[in-house]
Amino acid sequence: YHRPDVDACVPLRGYCVANDGENCITTGVNLDGLHTWFEGAATDRSPEQSQHGATLQCQMSEDAGRFLCEFIYYTSLRINEKATLFIHVPPLDKPFGAAEIADAIKTVILRVCEQNNFTATTEEAAAKNFHITGVPHLDVSPKPAQTTNDESFHIADVQHMMLDEMQNALQ
Repeated sequence: YHRPDVDACVPLRGYCVANDGENCITTGVNLDGLHTWFEGAATDRSPEQSQHGATLQCQMSEDAGRFLCEFIYYTSLRINEKATLFIHVPPLDKPFGAAEIADAIKTVILRVCEQNNFTATTEEAAAKNFHITGVPHLDVSPKPAQTTNDESFHIADVQHMMLDEMQNALQ
């Protein structure tokens, strides 16, 4: 990792971790089962029946990218490889809105908890059992709408909305 992040920082010596880190860490999440279930849900339900983001497509990859995404994924796997998953999401409203994307992400998280027999009855239990990657600094205070020239979205807005959705689902 040699390109600076948004704070103009790069990891020491260009690596995620000190020399004691493994070159490759694999998630313990059953990705094949998750993908099969997600694709089955997409073909078995009409959009109006969908409660699980089933209108969205799911593609699996072993590469989160060589920038912040892969860095976050790798360091999260070092914390808990059994239950770490990284999800790339499409830009908002191209073609899916925030509610559809949040619903799909929530469904994936709950499905992973179910597949691994995690207790997901409360936010506290879910936090102990599942490390949500891509959310290293979680600020749950309301955020004003953010606009950009490149039509991307402000991740804090989506994080806040996802937290609300997950809290509702886990109660």
